[in-house]
Amino acid sequence: MLRIVTDGGADMPPEWLEQYDIHVMPLNIHFGDEAYIQGVNLDSNKFYELINRKRIAPKTSLPSPNQIMEFYRKINLMKAGIVFSDEITTVSETYAKEIQTFEYGCGLDGVLRHRSEHVTGIINGIDYNEWSPQVDSLIPAKYSPEQMAGKAECKKALQKKQNLPAREDVPLIGMISRMTDQKGFDLIVANAAELFKLDIQFAKRARRNRQAP
Repeated sequence: MLRIVTDGGADMPPEWLEQYDIHVMPLNIHFGDEAYIQGVNLDSNKFYELINRKRIAPKTSLPSPNQIMEFYRKINLMKAGIVFSDEITTVSETYAKEIQTFEYGCGLDGVLRHRSEHVTGIINGIDYNEWSPQVDSLIPAKYSPEQMAGKAECKKALQKKQNLPAREDVPLIGMISRMTDQKGFDLIVANAAELFKLDIQFAKRARRNRQAP
């Protein structure tokens, strides 16, 4: 999804362009005779999925050879977005620092450090008027800090959906995440033998981390 923000009418250049589906991020967005790439949001869920084969190079408007997009003999659209953007945002101040390190930069830490003055973390947030178990119409029962009975009903429904024994006395751990070390799966694997000796239930919704083509 591409979000375009402008203070003018239809014939005015945009003030801000923000691309959320980074893996299909356009290299040039034209408005009249001018090209704009003014903002890129670094989403941790897409950071791993952005390397494309050089066969797409002739389809871009960049000169060849283009060192701006070069990434270990491949093309990296994320790198191009980082280089061309005026400002770079990501999901938190901590993550903005982490991606500038070798451990978490996925090979792009160097270019991010080079542009560090323009890397900003904007912490994720939610609208509690909508994302609240007190008003959520998609859960089996509503609940609040003052009325917790509905939470037990939600737990029972999840146990049934996951074919787990309906037990009130056992902790039910739920996790929604990509299956990658970045999300702590290495810790779960390393401690699985001891973890699953405990009297607990574990419900996991995940997708595997796709490898770059």
